Amino acid sequence: MAGFAGHDARQSIAVGLAGTESEPLNIPDPREVDEGVDRTIANWRAWTDKFQYDGPWAADVARSALALKLLLHSPSGAIAAAATTSLPENPAGGKNWDYRYAWVCDTAYTLRALIRFGVREEVHAAVAWLLKVIRANDPLVNVLYTLGGELPGGTERPDVPGWRGIGPVVNGNRAADQLQLSIFGDLFSIVWLYVDAGNVLDASTGRLLATIADQTCDSWQQRDAGIWELEDEQHFTSSKLGCWQALDCAVYLAEDGQIPGIPDRWRAERANQGVHRRELLVGRAAVLHGISRRGRARCFGTAGGGADHRTLARCHHEAIGE
Repeated sequence: MAGFAGHDARQSIAVGLAGTESEPLNIPDPREVDEGVDRTIANWRAWTDKFQYDGPWAADVARSALALKLLLHSPSGAIAAAATTSLPENPAGGKNWDYRYAWVCDTAYTLRALIRFGVREEVHAAVAWLLKVIRANDPLVNVLYTLGGELPGGTERPDVPGWRGIGPVVNGNRAADQLQLSIFGDLFSIVWLYVDAGNVLDASTGRLLATIADQTCDSWQQRDAGIWELEDEQHFTSSKLGCWQALDCAVYLAEDGQIPGIPDRWRAERANQGVHRRELLVGRAAVLHGISRRGRARCFGTAGGGADHRTLARCHHEAIGE
């Protein structure tokens, strides 16, 4: 490993770090490093010029979009949930997680924003990568994947100090082995937005999505870990709604000719989920009531309970301060 520096007539200074492993070390010309910095700045400015947003806080929104683009893994098209691992959620430590993976749900949130902003190349790369990875691993969509498209292995805790000494430092994420039913809705929402943006699905992708829609029908009544990745599996409201969303999108895509077959079973299961709509709404009421009484969100509320529509309305008004 070696460091080097150079400067030009503008008196700017370029500092570079070159490294290798088990091979000779090539030290680039400092002028090439400086030119590379200029090219990088030009590329980011060109991307920002194509960025489409006409609304309040435009500069801040553009900076946020640049942060999302930074999470795009260029060699594969994957979108990382974060570029960090083991930053503590609690000063006392313990809640340190590794987010350097591509979560299906985070990918959905990011693509929803990028599609709205008129970004096309990055959206196509991420959608194509995700569908290819699901096809290569297991049609039952996994919670997260490595940026290279593999299924994550286990976790390890190297003996190194964490940020400001707050540990542990973690490689890997235990959520990889969980069942989270809401990701069916996340996946189908991605595809729906992609198609609505003017794109067309290939036949192989259509068959894959039809298989996943069938698996949603088979799985939606199971307990799962929920979006908050809890160890105790329960019937979570958000998970049931995610499955309903997946089937709703699947029916739409089938009627649009993007998915093969007749979606009668998806319609039937979607309607069957509607029988449970009251329980889902009651679960939502429990969430809102928890916010109004305790002043903090418990947005992973479970389905079930026994409130009527008046209780739902009262909890809603209390939660939003009406």
